[in-house]
Amino acid sequence: MVRAADLHDLPVAIRVPVNAPEVILRYLDIGTSAIMVPHVTTRADAERAVRAVKYPPEGARSFAPGRGAELFRLTPAEYVRRANEETVVLALFEDVTGVSEVEAICRVPGIDGLAVGAYDLAASMGHPGNPWRDDVQAVVARIRETCHRQRMPFGTVPRDRADLRMQIEAGCQLITVSALEWGIQAARDTVAELSALPPSSRE
Repeated sequence: MVRAADLHDLPVAIRVPVNAPEVILRYLDIGTSAIMVPHVTTRADAERAVRAVKYPPEGARSFAPGRGAELFRLTPAEYVRRANEETVVLALFEDVTGVSEVEAICRVPGIDGLAVGAYDLAASMGHPGNPWRDDVQAVVARIRETCHRQRMPFGTVPRDRADLRMQIEAGCQLITVSALEWGIQAARDTVAELSALPPSSRE
């Protein structure tokens, strides 16, 4: 899929399973444009993510220039410069215990955006499977406002189209859409709409 996106000049963002350099490197080496790093709760977590994604001197990514030389015909130095400039690092915030660290995370050089993993955040607050509770959304709003103050792009997962509009109006710049969840919701809405029709309309 990454190669197919390459052919159409489309950037690819992948959520890696863990914040570990050896894991992140595998996704970078196949050409991933943006790395979403989970469970970034502290400044140290954010710094670890940047080190894994960026080449020296900005990070500690292992140097394997074959992709740059073969696909883009760049010199190693130019490849490293472009990779460091163009590869995006997104911090995925998912634990309420780190709310006080959000500002520090935003200030880490190399972090390009911060997104909230609402389901994991809700679970960390004792509400598994219910990220739309008012208290959970209040924390999301607090994080969003902190990001705005720090001029850090903020992202979240909208509940539905109405919530999507609200999030955009509130300044959300990174939108993650669950195709499965939205598909299920669309099916439910369709069934409800059809079920509400009078009997004569169903014949």
